[in-house]
Amino acid sequence: MSASTARDRSASPAATAEPPVPRGALRRLWIWFALAPIVWAVHEMVSYVAAYNACRAGGAPRAITIPVSLVAIALVVVATVALARGRRRYPHADITGGTVRSERAAFLALFGGVLAALTLIGVVLDAGAAFVEACR
Repeated sequence: MSASTARDRSASPAATAEPPVPRGALRRLWIWFALAPIVWAVHEMVSYVAAYNACRAGGAPRAITIPVSLVAIALVVVATVALARGRRRYPHADITGGTVRSERAAFLALFGGVLAALTLIGVVLDAGAAFVEACR
């Protein structure tokens, strides 16, 4: 590499600068980060209570658990998409010497997306239980 090439790369720090994280962005990422596991927990409890009450009454719990499962899946998909968009917006998760706010935003977006995707798998598996004969 020649000296002029090294000078050209170091002369444009604006080309490698990361975009600033707007106010409120970390709060929104935290909300999306927490939404998926909360939805999974609520879905689990509502499905359990609905199945218990329906079986006690002699009915099938599918009338309640299927709509609740569809709403839960939709909410977790929305959280996953929002976190994926955040990951594209704040791609500086590597150790780049970025600002603390940008690194936090990138961390929340990356690991929140992974958490939301794993939660989606859990909600789908829980929803599959609605198609099994629950009352015996």
